[in-house]
Amino acid sequence: MADNELLKYCHYYKGEDTNPFDGEADDRNMLWFYEQCFASGKNKDSIADYIVEYEAIVLGSFSADDGVPIGLKALLFNRYAKTSYSMLCAKNPFKEFYLHYYPNESILKNYRYYKGEKMNPQNDGQSFWWRVEHYALDADDKTDLNLSPKMLEYIKHRMWHDGNFGTTTWEEAKARAEEMYEKGLWSHDYLNRRDAVLTKEV
Repeated sequence: MADNELLKYCHYYKGEDTNPFDGEADDRNMLWFYEQCFASGKNKDSIADYIVEYEAIVLGSFSADDGVPIGLKALLFNRYAKTSYSMLCAKNPFKEFYLHYYPNESILKNYRYYKGEKMNPQNDGQSFWWRVEHYALDADDKTDLNLSPKMLEYIKHRMWHDGNFGTTTWEEAKARAEEMYEKGLWSHDYLNRRDAVLTKEV
């Protein structure tokens, strides 16, 4: 029997005796089952251990204001990590998985192109920015619609070339990256060469 106080936090389990998502191709079937386990209140000791583990690895601040108790997040992470090489390796994929099924507008509003999808839906310049925003998810540093420190770090160390490979300074490259990010375009040449013109995504 579900604890009514815990049941109100569940997104998929609503107190049913049978799983309404049985046979569905996505993960709602599994989420219904684990929410049922959580709402039963029978796993409090195990969940307390999962919370310690979750806070150490995933960060207790992740999606903290979405209305889902940390105990349920910790239970989901523990189960999700069982299919991964290690709990640390499961950290980023879990965040992506979690935001897909428990979207948090307070987090996702800071992203221009990544909206919690499991797969990149873009196929142009926005595809690059979706990947870079997805990279920033690990750092939880995306607090507005500008390029975050993690995103700038990625661009500086992986995309911008100083010296023989490019003619822009980092300050110039940073300004050009911000311009492309806002427009949803990507051009490696435009980032690195002063004489390059931004005409389309390449």
